[in-house]
Amino acid sequence: MTSALDTAVLALLDASPKIVLWAGPNTHLDDKTALYDGRVEDADDKAMTIGAPLPYMVFHTTPGRPVRPRVGRSSTVRTVEFQINAVGEDRRQAKWAAELAESILDGATVIEAAGARPRRITRTPDSPYVAKDETWTRPGGRPLYLVATRYVATARRPAPTT
Repeated sequence: MTSALDTAVLALLDASPKIVLWAGPNTHLDDKTALYDGRVEDADDKAMTIGAPLPYMVFHTTPGRPVRPRVGRSSTVRTVEFQINAVGEDRRQAKWAAELAESILDGATVIEAAGARPRRITRTPDSPYVAKDETWTRPGGRPLYLVATRYVATARRPAPTT
């Protein structure tokens, strides 16, 4: 089930003219990248191959969790973590897709629903790097390269009054 925050983040990415949401197998991306929500189209789980157009991004989310405030803080911070996997046919292409996502997301603010507190998106401090995917390949055995970048969307809640 997609949450309101997932929908807001996907809409933010989809608003870019450089991103195509859920590209089909015959889509020609030219200077664009495809975006998938959790699962890539045209993935063969038995052969461990992915034939989707390159480059592409995959959005993965995790449930939110409250983070305890430090002593003296008057609010509770609620974070939701998510990850963008940017995939390309070579290191350059994977890095380009990751940098595109970061240019849109890092520092952006999203609102999940009317009346909800805004959430600020930030990239986590761990540095993303380009890696050769050791699990999935292209049909015919060509390699895939990926950059996994984690983000947090943070909203502050007022402390309960006593």
